[in-house]
Amino acid sequence: MNAPSTDVVTRFAPSPTGFLHIGGAR
Repeated sequence: MNAPSTDVVTRFAPSPTGFLHIGGAR
């Protein structure tokens, strides 16, 4: 994922656990 952190956060924003979601998606 070369997209900026902001983009990633926006994509996983709807999730209650955005940080955890990003880690799992990695």
